[in-house]
Amino acid sequence: MTIGEKIKKLRQAHGMTQEKLASYLRISPQSISKWENNNAMPDISLIVPIANFFGITTDELFDRDAANEAAETEAYIAESERLVAEGKLELDLALWEEAAAKYPGSFRCLHSLAHALWRSLPYTSAPTDGAAESARRVIDICERILEDCTDNDIRAGAIQLLTYTYGRE
Repeated sequence: MTIGEKIKKLRQAHGMTQEKLASYLRISPQSISKWENNNAMPDISLIVPIANFFGITTDELFDRDAANEAAETEAYIAESERLVAEGKLELDLALWEEAAAKYPGSFRCLHSLAHALWRSLPYTSAPTDGAAESARRVIDICERILEDCTDNDIRAGAIQLLTYTYGRE
């Protein structure tokens, strides 16, 4: 759901017109209309006032829910396990690319992306340009994890992937 769709849903749930909401926020009704039609985004200075007006958090306004993220990540993991079991490594890689793009701050998703990249490396002694790029991405992701992540299990997995990746070069 976009922020405009969320604002429209909240406004309607409160039985409020665009004009009334605009008057509370001291902006034009046209601005509200543009948001709700996904033609514009609210100015960043209005995010907190909008959330406060509706009595929600900014996370709720942006439809960001930690429980939902955890459930979606678990669904990605289950789908990944199925794809790997079926030998569909390219689809698995695409899955984790999608997950990491959706949740760029999730170290679980980043670690899984690094793992999928590592699995996609050829097992030949003559690396290709694509393999070198994938290896570089594995290293970059793992180094980012080691720099910023505090979860020891994910950090240990990153160290293991770095060891495997450097060992192949």
